[in-house]
Amino acid sequence: MHLDDVARLLLRTGRTIATGTFPHDWPWLSTACVRALAARGLVLLGVDAPSVDARESKTLDTHHALFDAGAFNVENLDLRAASAGRYELLAAPLRIVGLDAAPLRALLRPASR
Repeated sequence: MHLDDVARLLLRTGRTIATGTFPHDWPWLSTACVRALAARGLVLLGVDAPSVDARESKTLDTHHALFDAGAFNVENLDLRAASAGRYELLAAPLRIVGLDAAPLRALLRPASR
């Protein structure tokens, strides 16, 4: 798979809260990486970690880089059973007035192609 044809990217870091424990830390993408992916057409970044930014981040630079590029982020995905490959992500957020984020039910199924 080449990243030039990836509009939606899901990253399994293994630092998920799905195990019932909040991780001490987790990996994140640099703003330069996010900008490069967005320039190639990225419109959604999904992670199993609690955030696309470092735990101690106060400025949320990765969030802002995604938003500035017109891309969305989805956090706290349970990707433990997903192996590398192409999938279809179905994710319908709840519309809640006055919030900048929304809970959603994410469903992942293997892509048909």
